[in-house]
Amino acid sequence: MVMRSAAVFVITLGLSLICPPAPAGPSTETFRGTCDLTLTVRHQPSLTTALASGQVWARGSGTCTGGLTRASGRVVLLDEAPVDIRATGAGELSCGGGVAQGTGVLSFGGEKIGFNFEEIRGPGVATLYYTGSAAGSALGEAYISPDEDPAETAAACTGTGLRRVEVQEQLVSNGISG
Repeated sequence: MVMRSAAVFVITLGLSLICPPAPAGPSTETFRGTCDLTLTVRHQPSLTTALASGQVWARGSGTCTGGLTRASGRVVLLDEAPVDIRATGAGELSCGGGVAQGTGVLSFGGEKIGFNFEEIRGPGVATLYYTGSAAGSALGEAYISPDEDPAETAAACTGTGLRRVEVQEQLVSNGISG
């Protein structure tokens, strides 16, 4: 019996040396490429000309071109593939500019990439710095949609406030994982 236990121990020890342990936790998805996005951005409180603490929510969709590495390791080439984006954050914002930070997710069908972001705004434009929840980064350049009426936007900013606005964004990444 002792001999059998010793043999099982030696075999188990040998297997542990030649077979690496399973990864700790699930693998992640990685996107490399560009995305053209259309988003609806909501603010609470509404934006005015005065800088104020507030929350921001963004939801949108678009298309991406590049490559998506699935958790399985399989690479899928994307050519204007549909993507959804959702994000929420908070910061000091006004119609004239500001800074916000938050979290969100890019969804390619069933594949999701979580991220953190920092947004730096100017009048009608924003630069977004994304950091993947697992690794990597992306850069976004956003601007108020040409479908928005500039006179109405300006009137809202100087009046009761701008609660909702449509934006266009181009996102570029050499690799963001989440």
